[in-house]
Amino acid sequence: MSAPSKQQEVDALLSDLWRRRFDLPETDMTRLCTLVCQVLSSGRRPPELAGLPEEHQDYVNHFIMDKILQPSGTGDFLHAGGLRMMYRNYLRDQLDRLATWKKFHLSATVDEDDESAGSSSGIDSYAQEPCGAHFPRETEQALLREHHLNVEVVGAAARSWLSRSERWVLPYLAFNFCADTDVREPLVHLARRYAVHSYHAKAEKLGFNWDGEKARKSGRRFEETLIGKWLSEDLGIPIDDDHMRVIKIAFDLLCFEALNWGEQQEIAK
Repeated sequence: MSAPSKQQEVDALLSDLWRRRFDLPETDMTRLCTLVCQVLSSGRRPPELAGLPEEHQDYVNHFIMDKILQPSGTGDFLHAGGLRMMYRNYLRDQLDRLATWKKFHLSATVDEDDESAGSSSGIDSYAQEPCGAHFPRETEQALLREHHLNVEVVGAAARSWLSRSERWVLPYLAFNFCADTDVREPLVHLARRYAVHSYHAKAEKLGFNWDGEKARKSGRRFEETLIGKWLSEDLGIPIDDDHMRVIKIAFDLLCFEALNWGEQQEIAK
């Protein structure tokens, strides 16, 4: 019987760690994050990255935080090919979210990464530190500091804002705007489930489906929406093209809090 190939070793290790990911000791969790990082950073770059503003490594970091360290994912067996497909689906969700941001007429700058990722030579070649260990990256933290903010401050501001918002705001965020495409619940369904009247108008009030042309004719601005006020008044971030990146960081942290609430609602059912 022939010895397993390097790829088979990688798949076996990935499957084992993935299956036990909610009960792993710290050393094995580090090993899993390192393995995921190396698999996603090797080989060809996903074509979806061409339409996204951040670097490949940033999205790998976000993927680890959003998909590996959270109670989500399907099946007990996961091989490298399945992991790469999961990552591409995640990137497609980010493209969809970016398209929604463009409805707010906040332009995104696409940063091209011309460096090609190197190939893997097996388990022994994996880095010693997980690529998600420093999330958010220093560049993101620096952007927040420029506005006298940090992750903890934005997170606390998000929780405070959500706690005092009207009752329909959290489900709109958790189950529609912040949710991945494959589990996103249509607003009309949320309106029935939470008895939300004038649900389209509520979405516009929050900052969804923002019609820039219609807004200009009526004299309304995105800063006047609920999300816009949170960004500009609570956090002090100007709403303009020059601040798109820090807006996205703040909104990602807001979504993180809303999704946590959504998960608790699903567990409580």
